[in-house]
Amino acid sequence: MPITLKEALQSLVVADLKDLIRYVPELVAVGRKDELIDRIADAMKGATLQAIWSKLDTLQAAAVAEAVHHPQGEFSPQRFHAKYQGDPSFEVAGTQSSRSSSNKKSALALFIHYAFKERRYFVPADLRASLLAFVPKPADVRLDSSDTAPTGEGLIARLTEHLTLRSSPPVIPIPCHEITEAEGSTAQLREHKERMAPGICMKAFQASQQASTICS
Repeated sequence: MPITLKEALQSLVVADLKDLIRYVPELVAVGRKDELIDRIADAMKGATLQAIWSKLDTLQAAAVAEAVHHPQGEFSPQRFHAKYQGDPSFEVAGTQSSRSSSNKKSALALFIHYAFKERRYFVPADLRASLLAFVPKPADVRLDSSDTAPTGEGLIARLTEHLTLRSSPPVIPIPCHEITEAEGSTAQLREHKERMAPGICMKAFQASQQASTICS
């Protein structure tokens, strides 16, 4: 079942909520937990939502875009790092949260939350619906190609075809004798194998044959 923003905020402690509410214009970080949750959820709409999103840094905004446009609204740190060669900041470096020795949460934590039970990052369903209205779709992954090999210091060109041909014995299809399951006694199998030369049985290429084929 889709998780709403209020439900996602319920998993945070009061200290985390007070960290996050500072990113919401004209809200004060005082009150009970349920009051803080209601204020944040009510503010994360319309023009205020877009204003908060616009203050994210480049990687944070990219992370929101990737999650918002994911079919299930999920964010994968591994895929993100592979694509952008960097990680978005979920915490503010050099700060300390009042609840522990960890850093204070960044504004990105308003958008992307963590479901401990499912072990995944996600954008709450109702918040995602609002973000889809203005968050642009991220660019597709691009792999640059070239008709020529790259050159430069430290790069080594190595031809390996001759090594493969030298180390791998030739595969030569050879005819073999068919032995059906009904005929498959130990003596017959031994006799068959002794008169076969090493190689690959031609019958191995004929998957439609019903008889068992013995290859040395």
